[in-house]
Amino acid sequence: MRDKWDEPTGDLDSRASANVRQILHDLTRELGKTVVAVTHDLTFASAADRRIGIVDGLIDPDWRA
Repeated sequence: MRDKWDEPTGDLDSRASANVRQILHDLTRELGKTVVAVTHDLTFASAADRRIGIVDGLIDPDWRA
């Protein structure tokens, strides 16, 4: 069984996932806060202002989503 906190949108359909992305985006703008999310979902990652790739346990400076 997967941990329910595995990914922010891991068990959501595409519409609910888009809603979560929008909520997080709006909160960062309204509150001036940073959100750190770890995901394998490239659609979710593409909405981020900054993405950092990790490959084989190491930060990959050449990684692009």
